[in-house]
Amino acid sequence: MVWSVLERDVRSDSDSVAERQRDEGQFSSEARQQNQLVARGLRQLGPASVRGRMLRDCVPFTVVTDATFASLKILGERLLGRLGLQGYSSITTTMDGYEWKWSIDPNSHLDEDALDEDVSALFESQVIKIALSEGQCVPTEGAQLSEDRRIATFPISEMLEGLEKHTGDASTVFVLRWTTSQVPPFGSS
Repeated sequence: MVWSVLERDVRSDSDSVAERQRDEGQFSSEARQQNQLVARGLRQLGPASVRGRMLRDCVPFTVVTDATFASLKILGERLLGRLGLQGYSSITTTMDGYEWKWSIDPNSHLDEDALDEDVSALFESQVIKIALSEGQCVPTEGAQLSEDRRIATFPISEMLEGLEKHTGDASTVFVLRWTTSQVPPFGSS
């Protein structure tokens, strides 16, 4: 399982030319060493490996950083732990595929102190997309699927905002189901 983070159009927003050059030089150096905020945030989750690639090596920079985990279940468990949340991450076998469930206990609250600059950088995107290399996603509540059902999109920013306002009434649950066999795309019979 690989978590890929795309950093696109990275540049300094400083008013000072000298500060912009310093900030952008620092980002470039850190990205080349695979030690920018995103890479450090991914390392905090204990992946088997982290690998970064600069797709554009001048301002505005574009960098892709990949972190490899043994499974989606393990990544989910590590996210819970790193964010200071109680809950579980599980993968179960279904009749025609698999189901991943990521549940946050009702009385669990996001540990604001756990969100350092490195980990926060992982959640700057409005969404998280889970892409399958084989098989297809099954429609589930909360996930928007691509036309070919190989990419599921979850609104991560809404999830994090919901955790900050969490009242403790019910668990927050994300579910992704997928098949290992081909099924017709949406609109086909």
